[in-house]
Amino acid sequence: MFHKIVAAVDLSPVSDSIVERALFLAKVSHAQLALFYLFSLEEESNLEALKLNTLEECSYGQGEGMKCYRGHPTADIPSAVDSLPLNFLQTHIKHASVEHVNAEFYICVGNQAGSSICAFAQDWQADLIVLGHRGRSGLAELLLGSVSNYVVHHAPCSVHIVNRQAKSPAERSP
Repeated sequence: MFHKIVAAVDLSPVSDSIVERALFLAKVSHAQLALFYLFSLEEESNLEALKLNTLEECSYGQGEGMKCYRGHPTADIPSAVDSLPLNFLQTHIKHASVEHVNAEFYICVGNQAGSSICAFAQDWQADLIVLGHRGRSGLAELLLGSVSNYVVHHAPCSVHIVNRQAKSPAERSP
């Protein structure tokens, strides 16, 4: 049984499937859900548009030099903020609320996605990390690295990998 589930998302096509899978697992386990989105330090120029000062700063991942901000389902985000990540997270948090799942989102800024996900999960005391796999293999994975591979080998808890073509639990039911 899980109590705290982290769904590590970005804006890739698999992210909707990641959130749906994590939401399903959170609902059947009566677990808390954290949607985790990481900005790399190279994307810092995009952060100004987010108006992160409207979110609550929190201490998760501090050991990794990461800075995290928490958004609640009822967070009053200015409508003038036009941010794909923020809109994506808000939409899924509202959906979780409709499904009666206790969920919050975390926007963090850090260097390495894999180590940042693991640090956040450890600090948040997660029981499960749900993340995607983009389908790289062989030479591409060797040269570019793999966030999911890193997390599987370094996570402080169980890891659930969602493939790009994954079907939601509702789609698999006969």
